[in-house]
Amino acid sequence: MFGLFSKPKLQHARFGEMIFRRGYWEVEADYLGYRNVLLRLPGSRDGIGEQADVLCGELERRYPLITERIAQVLFKESYQPVRRAIRKGDYPGDPGGIPRLKSVDDVWSNLRLASVDFGVEFDKNIIELGYGADWEIEHRLGIGIKDWRFEYFNGSV
Repeated sequence: MFGLFSKPKLQHARFGEMIFRRGYWEVEADYLGYRNVLLRLPGSRDGIGEQADVLCGELERRYPLITERIAQVLFKESYQPVRRAIRKGDYPGDPGGIPRLKSVDDVWSNLRLASVDFGVEFDKNIIELGYGADWEIEHRLGIGIKDWRFEYFNGSV
């Protein structure tokens, strides 16, 4: 009777124990060189969907090939608008803690990968990377990847 409401669990060969919640298998794990990244892989109570598991492994191999584009997007679409708002006096908070990035390359020292969703609800082929950024204090920044190319930027994940 008490097991009726318990969340299903599985043992993943790479990430250890995963828990099933709302259509996704979840675990916090070290991934892509970051610590404690929330990984969400769609599936059923019986296990992870095969496509999601393949994408998870493939992203580890392909991530270095897409990081330059990710940095460009985050710099242009997120960081630069924050700096413009600060210059205009329109920034809503205290700008004192906002870093001054000189180039796209400086993005990486001011980011943390917080989550990766494999096969988001509206498209099973999308991977969404959720980053915490030192210049964005209210939201996580989302980068959608499809077919190993940049698909979209979401400023509030």
